[in-house]
Amino acid sequence: LTITDTGATVFAGPVGGTTALAQLTIAGGGSTRIETGSITTMTAQSWGNALTLTTDVGLTGSGVTLDASVDGSWALTITDAGASALRVVIGGTTPLASLQTDAPGSTTVVADITTTGGQVYRDSVLVEGDIALGASEVRFAASVDSTEAASAPAGLSITGDAASAPLRVGYPL
Repeated sequence: LTITDTGATVFAGPVGGTTALAQLTIAGGGSTRIETGSITTMTAQSWGNALTLTTDVGLTGSGVTLDASVDGSWALTITDAGASALRVVIGGTTPLASLQTDAPGSTTVVADITTTGGQVYRDSVLVEGDIALGASEVRFAASVDSTEAASAPAGLSITGDAASAPLRVGYPL
């Protein structure tokens, strides 16, 4: 399913709940409001419009990519056995309640992420550029690496309440 919309797109009910969609692409420069708890695809999800969460949301697929801002005071869970890419500021206007990724697979983080609660990364994390994770707690269950050359590695800053908590990498979650 490909939706190209310069206006507003709203997902008000489960997507792929009975039978997963093959893929989902949202583009066009508009906005997308997710009012449902789950969006499931067999392969990629590409979110190119600004997202607003109005409930706790689970994105399930293989290759979940966020290419536009994500805001809303709700939890976001990404279940992706492949490679997820968080290429935009998440929680920049309205911090999410929490963010969680699953294992196996990997998550590439390219921009700042802010949550009022915790951030849990169960898969390996690749940091591209200098980013900040603002949260009450940040946990990494697998490796955290830079995508940059060794001569100019990426920078990772932990802010919020998590900045004063012990950094946990490779701990069972």
